[in-house]
Parts: sequence; C-alpha cells; structure tokens
Amino acid sequence: MSGYKNNNRNAGTPLLRQEDSPGIETCNGCAVCTLSCPVWGQTHDILLTFCGRMRATQGGATVEDLKPSASACVLCGSCEPVCPFGMDTVARTIELKAEVAQLSGSESPRGARSNIVKRAEGKVLLANSHLREHKDLLGRILLMIGPGVSEHMDNGEDISTAMESGGTVSSARYERFLGLLARAGEIVTTDGLLYRLLLQSSLSARILGLGEAMISNAEITGMLNSDDLYVIDSRTYHADHERLVEMYDDLRKRSGCMINLDLHRVATPTGASRLKGAGVVDPVRQARWILEGRPAKRVIVERLEDIEPFRQVTDVPVVFVSELS
Repeated sequence: MSGYKNNNRNAGTPLLRQEDSPGIETCNGCAVCTLSCPVWGQTHDILLTFCGRMRATQGGATVEDLKPSASACVLCGSCEPVCPFGMDTVARTIELKAEVAQLSGSESPRGARSNIVKRAEGKVLLANSHLREHKDLLGRILLMIGPGVSEHMDNGEDISTAMESGGTVSSARYERFLGLLARAGEIVTTDGLLYRLLLQSSLSARILGLGEAMISNAEITGMLNSDDLYVIDSRTYHADHERLVEMYDDLRKRSGCMINLDLHRVATPTGASRLKGAGVVDPVRQARWILEGRPAKRVIVERLEDIEPFRQVTDVPVVFVSELS
C-alpha cells in the first residue's frame, strides 16, 4: 500500500506537506469534504473524492487502484477548508498524482519555461502563458497592480504544470526558481497552484494572487455593483482561505456584488484547466450551477480559463478582471 508516502521533491512534486500534517488514518469518512467537491457533485462516486481515497487507502488500496480517483480531481481545493481534521487534501492529492505518473511511466505535459537568469527585484508579476497570449489584458494588469511592477520571465509554469499533472520537478529546478525570486519584495502570481507553493516557500516576499492584487485597487472595486457575479480563482482562494475569506466578504459588502461562494464560504470552481483532459468535471455544467439563483447581468472572472465555460451558458457579458480598468 502506498498511501501518498512520497514527500520528496525529486519524487514528482515540490509541494511539501507540513510536518505535523494529519495522517491518512485521521480521516473517519465523515464525507463533509464532498459537500463542496465538484467531482462528487457531478458523478456522485465517493471513490473519486478525497474522502474516498483516504478510506480506500486505509483499506489497503494501491496506487494503481487509486489512479481513476487521482485523475478525476481538479485540485480546486474546495475540500481543504471544510475538512474537520485539517488534512492537507491538495498536497496529498498532488503526491498521489505524481505516484500514479511514476507507476505508469507516462510523459506529463510541460509548461513554458524561460532560460533567462535575471533575478527579480521589487514587485514582480508571474503571468502564465495563457495570459501572455493576451498582451492587452496583461498590459492592463501591469498598470493596475501598482507602479514599478515588472513581469518576471521565469513564471514557474513548468513547475505548476507538473504539480497538476503528476510530472517530475527536480530539486535543482525548484531551488533555481526560488533563487531568482529571492530579492523580490512582492510577488503576484496568476497561478493558484504556484501561489500555494510560494506561500510554503522560504521566500520573504509578500505573495499575492492576481485577484487580491487587482481588487486592492479602488478603481477596480469601484466598478463592481450588485448586478455583477465575481468569480474567484478557487485554487488561490482555498490555499489561503482563512485570510482571504475576510477580504472577499469585505468586497461583497462594499460593492454588493455576488460571489461564487457557498454558505461555508467555499468557492465553487468551474474546474476549467489549461491542460487537456484534466479531471472529470465539466466546466460548462459547473458554470451553469454557479449562475443558478444568481441573476447576474455581468460575470467577472479572475482566471482566463473560466471565461469560455460561462460564455457557453449565458448571454450576459463575461469579462476578465483586468477589463474592468
């Protein structure tokens, strides 16, 4: 039985669980995590959920047995803040994805990687390749998140892609990436998995997700109103849930906008990914679910990947957060 025992960066992921993280035996199968899980919501297959993986592992399931469950997960992190035992649900699932990839010997997709060795200084933006394809949106972001900000060419996308797909990241690559950011005072990232990783790193810089950086600008928040549905990047939000829940609650109170949060203050994700075939969740179905009961006249998203699912299910404008500027 494997049980996610790999905790080595060379073994497939640079994301380390906390040393005092609750063990697999902690899970009692309460299934509270399934209440916010989009995989459960669309399949009603308990074996494809985090709870199902934990209980199956306790019963002796192997990595091969858990392969369908690992592949199904979209790493939205919605299970993590509601777990009554405080389990590192995302880290454990990333570890399992790495073990599955190693077992199958499959080649994992690789994200863009820069060979530029210039060190970052001051305030920097780590923009993923999808955003870099939209130079107008990228330009607006650089203008809106403050003076002196620069785009750092090594965006770490190969690392976050490996985390999502089960690929391997060497310790040397990981340390090089962090080393280039060591002098940065503030780092803004558009990637939720990378945000989680940076929070757990030894960097002294202030780490922000794109959403937080944008709504810190009064010009952006001043353009939101009660007819807007603001769609949070669930990966970033759940990685720092205890802090960010207050920030988004304040945004909702000040602007009156609707937000894709449930009663537990968990963000409902679309499950959309830049990786083909990632997870079993249908993003269009999720977008329709998010809109249900929310009479929005405009949808604002923090992730470019979320635009298309919403445009397929609504006739109202769907815009990226930087387009509010």
